[in-house]
Amino acid sequence: MDLQSAGYGIVIVVSVNIGRPVVLVRHGRQYSTAINRQPAAGPLRLSQTGFVGDRVSDDRCHGGPHRAACVYPHDHYPYFARRLGRELGVPSFGENLTTQGWLETDACIGDVCRVGGATVQISSPRQPCSKLALKHDAPELVGWIRATGYSGFYLRVLEEGDVTAGDAIRLVERPHPEHSLARVQHALFAREPDRELLRRMAALPELSPSYGHSLHRRLNGDLIDGE
Repeated sequence: MDLQSAGYGIVIVVSVNIGRPVVLVRHGRQYSTAINRQPAAGPLRLSQTGFVGDRVSDDRCHGGPHRAACVYPHDHYPYFARRLGRELGVPSFGENLTTQGWLETDACIGDVCRVGGATVQISSPRQPCSKLALKHDAPELVGWIRATGYSGFYLRVLEEGDVTAGDAIRLVERPHPEHSLARVQHALFAREPDRELLRRMAALPELSPSYGHSLHRRLNGDLIDGE
């Protein structure tokens, strides 16, 4: 199925990005993070545990088979460039895949897509990450992401393959068209939670266990701060 027929425009990979943990110093404190990823030259293998050559710093919040790759839409860059008052290079949000046209308002939990030579499935939205605020030295950034829903999202890999900049992204299967990533995020962070909706979302078999845990916490009355 062409993504354009599912409500998308042209959907492509803008950049494939990898990195390794480094120490980031902010305001006299040191943080280990792999958020300063860099574009990779040429095709890169996407395996069930992520892109070859990529590493995460904190595997409690990143990486693993349900978060093998992080996607961030380049469509959101202009908004944050205005808010931050500066141009933003790619990648600016620690993502593995910078994409064009693949948005949280359209993409749904469980979507199976062909990205270059790999087949992937959307497993969850990305929760706002404090390391993004540190990277940009902007404490307000997490709040902006939560308010806009411009979070990005995670993929699991169903079939390994090579991915490179310029590759098309094609929808193969959509089991849950009613559960867009934007709707799932809104349910998690809503001031007055819809308990029945949270239960239905938490029961989705394609949802990552960590995000399901966050939905169950919200059901129990906890407020969710992010990664």
